[in-house]
Amino acid sequence: EAKIHLQVAKKMGIEIEQWHEALTKPDYIIDAILGTGFFGEVEGNIKRVIAWINDCQAIKVAIDIPTGI
Repeated sequence: EAKIHLQVAKKMGIEIEQWHEALTKPDYIIDAILGTGFFGEVEGNIKRVIAWINDCQAIKVAIDIPTGI
């Protein structure tokens, strides 16, 4: 489902950037990383992304439950 929405966004001309820690500081972050059905411990790149988001001073908007909780 995520792949379909990515394709739709690209067709709409929405600029998609791959996450990288060296990105400039964003004004807003939309947290849609895992969702309410996630179980277990976060590891690897997702864990790094969550730590980076939590350290940012940006306004954060969660689509369901914020990952940073």
